[in-house]
Amino acid sequence: MSTTTTGRRTTLRTVGAPAALRLVSDVRSLTTARDDLAHVLVEVTDARGRLVPDATLQVGFAITGAGQLAGVANGNPHNVDSFRQPRRHTWHGQALAVLRPGKQPGHITLTATAPGLRPATLTLPVKNGKSE
Repeated sequence: MSTTTTGRRTTLRTVGAPAALRLVSDVRSLTTARDDLAHVLVEVTDARGRLVPDATLQVGFAITGAGQLAGVANGNPHNVDSFRQPRRHTWHGQALAVLRPGKQPGHITLTATAPGLRPATLTLPVKNGKSE
């Protein structure tokens, strides 16, 4: 359910069934420095692009290009799955993928998939240099 406030009126909206994945990165690019990381939020959304907060689905991750998957998480304090596996169940409709750049410039592409949902892909450039 989402809430929208306009003036004095509050509208409550119920979200639909899970339909797609969305990827949101905290950075627009990476450098070849090993301490540079991209934290990518994975969200389960309905057909209108709204977060489905009760979605608990296994998301698979694939990386291609100039980097690697450094780890995954979901914020669930009771989850004991390995942070190093290329998959994670969402918790409250979200999960996290952490990307580490390689030693060579190029592009790193993350693809997230879940059964029955439209997959999501995110590509970030990896540039020579050190992080600022």
